[in-house]
Amino acid sequence: MKLSNKEKIILAVFLAVVIIVAGIFVIILPEYNKIDGNQKALDAAKAQRQQLYDTLAREDTIDNEIETAIKNANVFSGYFYDDMTTYEADGIVRKILEETNMKTNSLSIGDFSTSTLTVSEYVETIVTYPLKEYSGFVPDTGLDFSQYSIQYDENGNIIVPDELKDYLKEFINTVLTTQQQTLGSITVSFTVEGTRGDFLKFLNYVAELEQATYIPSVSIDYTGTASGDNNNNAAQTPEEGNEDEETPPAPPADNGTKLTDNSPISANISMTLYCAKALQTEASTGTQTPVVTTEPQGEAA
Repeated sequence: MKLSNKEKIILAVFLAVVIIVAGIFVIILPEYNKIDGNQKALDAAKAQRQQLYDTLAREDTIDNEIETAIKNANVFSGYFYDDMTTYEADGIVRKILEETNMKTNSLSIGDFSTSTLTVSEYVETIVTYPLKEYSGFVPDTGLDFSQYSIQYDENGNIIVPDELKDYLKEFINTVLTTQQQTLGSITVSFTVEGTRGDFLKFLNYVAELEQATYIPSVSIDYTGTASGDNNNNAAQTPEEGNEDEETPPAPPADNGTKLTDNSPISANISMTLYCAKALQTEASTGTQTPVVTTEPQGEAA
């Protein structure tokens, strides 16, 4: 069958379109995908290279940063005891009792273990009642954030009003310090005996200790010193010649007790000693990396 010139042109155009489309799917599209994949790999390699450059740039300062961090940690650890044995804990408690003139006949020391320490904030309980409300009392409910709106600068950073900066700093410090920390600890339970004055001295002594010492529970038993003079409360007989005068009633007898600094007292106490081991720098450990030298094999010159 002989094709006309018009049909030959149409067939040639059709074959050209088929070849072009096939070339796009077979040759051009795979190469384009390969180029896209290579570009992504190149970008990832550039990011990794920049990360390595940043890591290498810190080599000049990393030692100073580590040393500074260790110093700060050691300042923090100075407020805690060092890891201790039960014998050392016994010595610490007995020194406290000796300094405060307290005595004990029962002392029990637990094993050295760990405890979770958190910082809590005391929130005062506010009680309202009609007379208090009528007096014009307005409770402090804290800072009202509803009057502030979030605003951003040209770089997209949040603009913090001046009156909120100190509040936010305190809030951030509170969040950081209230995170749970695991520390070493040892608990000592004992009964102390002495006077009320010495017991108050004991509590003040523990509160002023530089190392973290916590008293989670205490049970106090004391007896006061009787006071009152019944002779002063006795009814007086009227004097002669004053029979007609009315005798005032005698005041009630004072049979209560009054606590003094010399009043005897005893208390069951549980005391926890928190421990944090100080960090050591490489220089303070006294160890040095051995230097290994090698010589070429063969006869020495």
